[in-house]
Amino acid sequence: MCMASICSFSTICTGFFHFITFIIIIVCIIIMSITINDFNNEAITDKIEENMRSELKTFDNKTVENIWSFIQQDLHCCGITNSSDWQENSHYASGTVPDSCCKNVTNLCGETARSVDL
Repeated sequence: MCMASICSFSTICTGFFHFITFIIIIVCIIIMSITINDFNNEAITDKIEENMRSELKTFDNKTVENIWSFIQQDLHCCGITNSSDWQENSHYASGTVPDSCCKNVTNLCGETARSVDL
């Protein structure tokens, strides 16, 4: 009976229900966007790392225009997380690294490089 008396003012009742509906929709959108954002960031990161590990295993240091050479020289890094990642590659399993890991890139510098040279 109280609800009927409140809703007898149709403008107030309609406004109130529109407001509540709007709040519920906003809360649902926020929850969905947070969930989707977290899922996508993790999935994208995992896929990129998976592809990088696959490429790392087949890299042979003979192609100068290889993406690994560009990334390592331009970003001043070695491997995905560090130089030990290169031990997954059969060409560098003995502890050597590609020349593009060296701070001063020269021919075959990766074969004798120490950690301070990388």
